[in-house]
Amino acid sequence: MADDYLKRLLPTWMRAVALEPGGDRIAAIKRSAVKFGETLSDRDILDMVLLAYKQSHGNAFDVLGDSIREYDSTFGCLADDLESSIAASAAVSALLMQESISASIAAQGVLSAEWVGLKPSVAELPELALNTSRRRSEALRKRRDLPSPVIEASDEYVSDGETDDDIDQMEDREYTEHMAKKIQHRQYLYASVLADRLDAADEELELLWWAFSGYSELAKKKWASLPPESAALLCGIELGGKLAFEIEQPSTETLLARLLGPDTEKLVSLPEAVEATAAFLDSVGLTNGHPLLPILSSVSEYRALSGATSWRDSVSSRWSIVPDRSTEKLAFACQAARERALMGNVSHG
Repeated sequence: MADDYLKRLLPTWMRAVALEPGGDRIAAIKRSAVKFGETLSDRDILDMVLLAYKQSHGNAFDVLGDSIREYDSTFGCLADDLESSIAASAAVSALLMQESISASIAAQGVLSAEWVGLKPSVAELPELALNTSRRRSEALRKRRDLPSPVIEASDEYVSDGETDDDIDQMEDREYTEHMAKKIQHRQYLYASVLADRLDAADEELELLWWAFSGYSELAKKKWASLPPESAALLCGIELGGKLAFEIEQPSTETLLARLLGPDTEKLVSLPEAVEATAAFLDSVGLTNGHPLLPILSSVSEYRALSGATSWRDSVSSRWSIVPDRSTEKLAFACQAARERALMGNVSHG
């Protein structure tokens, strides 16, 4: 799927920015992009998203360049070249088409980059990420039918290609061992599907009771009594902490809007939100910081510096986070929920 998608669109992306690389270069970028789906670590995925948004961070560019040169030794672009950014976009696109946690991380990273205000080198990336987020959420929470725990000995055995004569010729012990493995595998499938369904049901119930209460578990107050900046950050963090799966639900925005009340378009300042709520977030844990985790990175730095105002300069210099930005309250809460989920998906080293 990713191979066909990139084969069709990669040349178009290149021409759109007046680049005309040869067929060998395009093929090399496409092959390395597909390969990344199997090799990139969680934080490398976020760094690759940044490179797709024309921002160099970590060792994403070095990894990208080494991979492309495996197929085209003439690749010599710099990190800030458009061709490098488009190649990173191809890698992110390939990740987004997977059915794995890597796809979820890539989608969350792209949506975070959009919230931060970065501009992608490929216009299709945000929509592709949004579709991936919805697809992954549905796949993880889908109520799959439970497989039957009962195995019909002859049918199940013959389905593997053996005939009735083969079965008759088998020793009792060999046949018993064979069927035991079949039963074990079927029971594993049954337990796996059942566990996923129970997790989805528990998550739904937990979220509904939490939303129905109208009460912040971290601040120990009603949402309506909290200042807008505190409500926005805590509401998103609490929702994200109740997710049983790796990615937030499509209904997240609707649920948060109901909890935050009618003034969801009110602007919320990042510094005010951080400084008003950091004391309530001891149970959330710290992140080592990343440009695509702007809210939680700011909270962690504020706490690490014991509330000193220098935290603003620190997040700006370390992760290029703009500390003085303001965002609509609902969008802020959605980003906080996304970051809480994303923090659980990436390593903290």
